[in-house]
Amino acid sequence: LAAGDAEPARRAALALAQRFPDRSDVATLSFDTLVATGAIGVAVRTSTASEARARFERLSESLVRAAERRVNVCVYGLKGLRGVYAASDVVTRDEFASYVASRDLLSEFPGVIGMGLVEPVARADLDAFVERERLAQGEEFAVKSSGDLDPMYIIRLIEPRSSNLPAWGFDVGSEQHRRAAVERAIETGEPTITRPITLVQDEGNRIGFLYFVPLYHTPTTPPTPEERRRQVRGVLYAPIILEQVMAGFTDDIGDYLDFEVFDGTAARPEAILFDLDKHLSSRAEISASRYEDRMFWATNVIHVGGREWTIVTSTTPTFDATV
Repeated sequence: LAAGDAEPARRAALALAQRFPDRSDVATLSFDTLVATGAIGVAVRTSTASEARARFERLSESLVRAAERRVNVCVYGLKGLRGVYAASDVVTRDEFASYVASRDLLSEFPGVIGMGLVEPVARADLDAFVERERLAQGEEFAVKSSGDLDPMYIIRLIEPRSSNLPAWGFDVGSEQHRRAAVERAIETGEPTITRPITLVQDEGNRIGFLYFVPLYHTPTTPPTPEERRRQVRGVLYAPIILEQVMAGFTDDIGDYLDFEVFDGTAARPEAILFDLDKHLSSRAEISASRYEDRMFWATNVIHVGGREWTIVTSTTPTFDATV
């Protein structure tokens, strides 16, 4: 028992000795009992804090792993779509639409608002490409682009079309973050996500992403970046709204944890992607002092489409009240 914890017990025993001056045994026994009781109290508090910390770590780990799975799960849907192309030399717009309609986007891939196909098009071939697509898809097809980078990366197909119409015909290669991600997907052969962007079809201007999965003419991924660029057939993609990805998935852990998501490996105000309780919304410097009213907090890094995101978890008043 620490000296600070023993002092109240010593004072209580002294009070008993003054009350019973002829009973030194009472004072001695009382002091020993009170010291022991104090030691038990400290041990209980220590045990409770240790158990609370372990419970927080379990909940935190569960939340982080669930968030990582939730953001990456659309890759399975895109790879399923890649299988449709692997089984056919030509996939029509109707066949593409049927595949997307067969998936329950809301429940299978939270936050995914569609699936599409990006096709590389040399600028010299643009007129012929547009003519071909208008014959196949209708006269309303038009390419929306800016700049003069070559090749262009044009969204040739997107479903459901009605809710993604502004993206149809958009050249994702005309914007630096989209272009960097689509070219990385082609050259690595791996699923790749963009930096945070605003989707052209999202009227709410929320934080969004494009998740790309490359598609090649060969049955397997070519072995080198150069060969992958030569053999690329297109890039399948999913537009994602992060707010919708995160909606409701914490139901399993109750109101015990708060969390924030950052782009990159550090919790920086300019990199914040999501803040559940909005306590960092001021964009002020993020440091330990922003969490000093939380019993516990922790930082974890997850991997999403070739990028790293940081998740900071912390306890809520509901959790703290159980300790």
